[in-house]
Amino acid sequence: MNNIRLGDVLIDFGYITQDQLQAALAYQKEHKNLRVGQALQELGYVNEHQVLEALAQRLHLRVIDFTQINADISAVEKVPRELAQKYDMLPIAINGRSLVIAANDPLNYYAIEDIRQLTSMEPEIVLAELEPLRRSIQYYYAEVRARKAASKANSSDMAAARSEEFAVDMTEEGGDTDAPIIRLLNSLVQRAATTGASDIHIEPFEGETKVRMRIDGVIIDYVTLQRALHQSLIARIKIMSNLDIAEHRVPQDGHFRARLETGPDVNVRVSILPTVFGEKAVLRLLATNTHIEHADHFGMDDETYKRFRPLLDRPNGIVYLTGPTGSGKTLAYLLPLLAKLTPGESGNKLLVVAPTQELAVQIGHVVRDLNAALDTPYSLALIGGGANINHQLEKLKKHPQILVGTPGRILELFDRRKINGQTIEAVVFDEVDALLAQEGGRQLAAIQKALRKSTQTIACSASIDENARQWLAAHIADAEFLISDSEAALNPNIGHFFLRCEQRKRFDFLRKALAAMDGKTLIFLNGDDEITQLQDRLAYHHIEAGVLSAEMKKLDRQKSLETFRHGFDGILISSDLSARGLDIPDIDQVINLDFPHDPLTYVHRAGRTGRGNADGATLSFVSDSDEAAIRIYARDLGIQFEEVHFASGAIVLGPAPEKPKKHSEKSAAPHKPKQKDRARKTKAKGAPKRLKRGEK
Repeated sequence: MNNIRLGDVLIDFGYITQDQLQAALAYQKEHKNLRVGQALQELGYVNEHQVLEALAQRLHLRVIDFTQINADISAVEKVPRELAQKYDMLPIAINGRSLVIAANDPLNYYAIEDIRQLTSMEPEIVLAELEPLRRSIQYYYAEVRARKAASKANSSDMAAARSEEFAVDMTEEGGDTDAPIIRLLNSLVQRAATTGASDIHIEPFEGETKVRMRIDGVIIDYVTLQRALHQSLIARIKIMSNLDIAEHRVPQDGHFRARLETGPDVNVRVSILPTVFGEKAVLRLLATNTHIEHADHFGMDDETYKRFRPLLDRPNGIVYLTGPTGSGKTLAYLLPLLAKLTPGESGNKLLVVAPTQELAVQIGHVVRDLNAALDTPYSLALIGGGANINHQLEKLKKHPQILVGTPGRILELFDRRKINGQTIEAVVFDEVDALLAQEGGRQLAAIQKALRKSTQTIACSASIDENARQWLAAHIADAEFLISDSEAALNPNIGHFFLRCEQRKRFDFLRKALAAMDGKTLIFLNGDDEITQLQDRLAYHHIEAGVLSAEMKKLDRQKSLETFRHGFDGILISSDLSARGLDIPDIDQVINLDFPHDPLTYVHRAGRTGRGNADGATLSFVSDSDEAAIRIYARDLGIQFEEVHFASGAIVLGPAPEKPKKHSEKSAAPHKPKQKDRARKTKAKGAPKRLKRGEK
């Protein structure tokens, strides 16, 4: 092999001429770091496929595709990462006394000899394309590093200590930067970024802590840690995210930036959630090189933008923005308003008012994500009711540009003179019809009074409401309404189904429906009175369900919501008011256990599923008195309702077959139904799926 030259091989195969080889050699002298094959490719004489094909045939080697193989981590560990990167060679398997190495240049004899001397194993070369090879080197060595860090942390003195007794300063200034916990966290973030993971989940259990990663939408188990390490790891995350390390009872949200060894920096959004066995951490990785353009480049067509932009440029007045649930109203008002702010500037400039604490937190997440995507330091303070007001007062001392909160807490802070209404340039009333339902709009009027008359006002809701229109027109001069052509439009991929059910049998029917469905299910009731009662009845039958009720404490509501939002499946019971404006991704189906009183309420409910034009299903339990409403809603909303029934434990299309009448002994034999009269077993697109969830 030592006598083989790549140039000669390519000439023999007819890929290049002698003159082209000489030109490549001259080019190589000018570019000292290039090998002959790279020079030939840069000059355009050959492509990589031709080079690998010629080498494979001459040297009797095989070419591998990294998308079709998984490297053996124990083989990868045989060669240091620095050496693999230097030579573009990756160990992928151990074959007896041989080490299988993926390489792009099998004629690099010095590299092969170095690996032979280092490992005391005989290199067995396979060929691979250069870029996939380099990506794989990054991928697998990030894996090695993370697993080594986890193993070292598990075997450290910290793992042997009682978790409640362990305390250490893990800041960069006060501790050893090579401490096991610090290396562990750094390696987990590096591994997630390298492998394309979007989330890291660190969840405690009774005897261990599991680390999971979401890759291509699928959460996979990654590594298990000693339980004693958990508190220290969470504390490190909190310190990096500027969170309260002494607070363990309430959810916290934060953010930090990670500088990686390879690739661009990543912004890491952190959510800390209390659980039975301790705090769970969810780390969402957001690339800093994501580009979002402002103004006329964020999704509006030319005609809509021509109407929208002049309204935002007015010194006063109101814009009423409507659109279906999940259509992007939050981004529609945030992006142009943020474009008017000066990043890093001090002072309250933008006020967003939400009807619930949960919606306020959700809007805060959108602001933080935009900050990360745009790489801008817009300052934010969440001032919702139910949270610790002292913490909020500390944030307000920094005079943040953006304030997001609920009306009661906002008015309290106005009364304390902690918010300067005279500096607010724009106020947004999100889900304004729900806000007006609270105290008949008196709180909104008080907020308006605390602001200067020239403050720009924007009101948003999923649908136009005549009460809201009249109130806003009466209280604010120069009101303008920007309404989509189809304000009640629903995702066409949502299937709309109804099930005939007597009131007294609806719970039994609900149990059957839940047994036939998998994924996330949101159950709606018309009021809060029966929510906990329904939860208890389901629990009696070993069906776990979370609840979202206006009567719950804010902390309990938030826990229930976060559990449902971050779970793979599950059931959440809610009223319309409790779920208003919430963006919960990946809801597979909505069940209307109580049929909604009006079409707009139906739009709000159905819009919880099928987000982003995904498939979804809405199943409504109806009695005889609801049949007229079905026809009216179908006409007004432009949708089609399909009747379903239960058959063999599944939900199938069509009305339930009539029960055969009882016959006396002298009666004729029961009539056998024709084939076409039997219940259809084929499910239509968007129909409720047969679910894996069953009762115990």
